[in-house]
This record gives sequence, structure tokens and C-alpha cells, in this order.
Amino acid sequence: MPSKWTKRVAAPIVAVATTAAFFVAGGASVAAAAETGLSVHQARHLAHKLVVKQRHERSLLFTHLGKPHRRSSTRIDFRYTDRSTDDVLCTAKIVVRQTSGSRHADLTGAKCHGIPSDILGYERVTHRLGQSLPNFFGRVQKSLGRYNKSVADCDSVAVPKNRAKDVDLLMSMGFEYAFLHPLRERLGTFASSLHDVHAGDPTLLSGLDSWDNVLIIFDEFVPATHDPCAAVKEWAANGWSDESAPADFGKLRVERDQLNEESLNLRRVAKHLADAGARRGTAVLFTLDTIQDFFAEGSGGA
Repeated sequence: MPSKWTKRVAAPIVAVATTAAFFVAGGASVAAAAETGLSVHQARHLAHKLVVKQRHERSLLFTHLGKPHRRSSTRIDFRYTDRSTDDVLCTAKIVVRQTSGSRHADLTGAKCHGIPSDILGYERVTHRLGQSLPNFFGRVQKSLGRYNKSVADCDSVAVPKNRAKDVDLLMSMGFEYAFLHPLRERLGTFASSLHDVHAGDPTLLSGLDSWDNVLIIFDEFVPATHDPCAAVKEWAANGWSDESAPADFGKLRVERDQLNEESLNLRRVAKHLADAGARRGTAVLFTLDTIQDFFAEGSGGA
């Protein structure tokens, strides 16, 4: 990465770090703190003031203050990340120390680099997906409503013990169908747009593979998943025989396990996106879980 980017963004960080030691707690609280040690609350307060200073002095898209890590009774560290409007990602450590007469926070170890184009491309495509989700809220809620009614209609069906796991599996996959069916076309467009980014990052490519696989698995769902209760009632009417089973449950278990595996990988890729500088609120939308949560929460806002 050209050095001008690092200097351009890192210089304000260094400048702030040199003045950070002047942030002190005043009055009697300083003396009390010296006796009792540095608290997480006190350290976070000073770290936050330093983050606010970054926001005021630099043009930033976001800042992120990590969890506190206590190093001693008088020192607590925080990981710090920000992204500029020029798409430069900076990371540093905020070190909060307490001495006999003061508390102060310093930014140390600042490193900056431009965010790779494929990360930005995936972020852009995922952001567009997030913006479109409210348009599908009514359709997804209607589909999930039909599924819930179907499940309720089956409460009275006496399921033999040796068929209980199969019925539970069918109902579970029926939910996946109800959730994904109204989104199938939009998610297909999403996957196609990810292909158009032509990413070279292996982790991003694994995420693309996962989305492709999710859609392939969905397209192979057996018809019984479309209305699982009707399928269960018909199976019951046929005496729960193997021959009248509404699905190849061995195959259905494989599909469920594959969905779970791809979902887990999508969470890994979403974390990779966030760690590489994508906006966290956008990165999480790369996962099936977050998209599902959006519709399950019962509101149209994300």
C-alpha cells in the first residue's frame, strides 16, 4: 500500500496520542482512584473521549472500541479500529493508565492501510441486499404465517415414537423453505452480484461458494417441505409406512447438515468482512442468521 495513505491517516492519530495524556480525572476522585486502582468504567470513559476526539478531528465512516483487557490494577487496554471516508482502515491500541495523581489514555501502535477492492465490492453488494430486505417483509411474514398455521394444525396428530425425529426434521426443513422461498429470487441476484465482484480473497470466495450451495440445496427441497403438516397427515393416513414416507429422510438430514455447515461458514466470512474494514452492520447481513433474524423480529427495520 502506498505510504502516503498511512501518513495521511496515521498522522492525526499520532497527534492525538501526544495530547491524550492531558485527559485526567479531577477533584477528589483522582485521589480515591489512586488508592483503589483503575476501574473498567473509568478506563472506558477516557478511551471513549479519545475516540470522540478522533471523530471530531478526522473524516471517519465509523469507529469501533473493543472490549477492555486489564493488564494490571493501573492499566487497561482497548483495541481500536476506524475507517476513513477514503476507505482507509486504521487499527491501534488505546492504553489507559493510572498514576499516583492522574489517569490518562494514549493511542499506540497505529497501523493504517487501504481496504481491498474485493472487500469493498462484497460490502457494496451486501449493503444493497440489506436495503432491499424491507421490500420482502410482507411476503416473508405471510409465508412464515402459513408455516406456523400448518404446524399448529398438526398438533393433534399422534406421531409414533419411531417417526418423531423424522417429523421434527420435516417440520424444521419446512421452516427453512417458508423463510427462503419468498427470498429465492433476490438471494439469487445477490449471489450473482457477488460473482461479478471477481474477488481474489480465498475467504470471500468460500462465502460465495456457501451462498451458491445454500441456493442449490434449497432448489432440491422435496415438495413435502412446502406444506409439512399436510405431508405428515397423509403419512399418518397411510399408517406411517416406509413406502408412504413423504421424503427420503436420510437425504433430508444431509441437506440440513449442509445448510448448517454453510451457515456456519457464512458467519466466518461475515467476521472476516468486518475485520477487513467492512461496516459491521453490513457485514452481519452476509449471514443467513441475520437475515432470518430481521424477519423473525416482527419489524420492518434493519
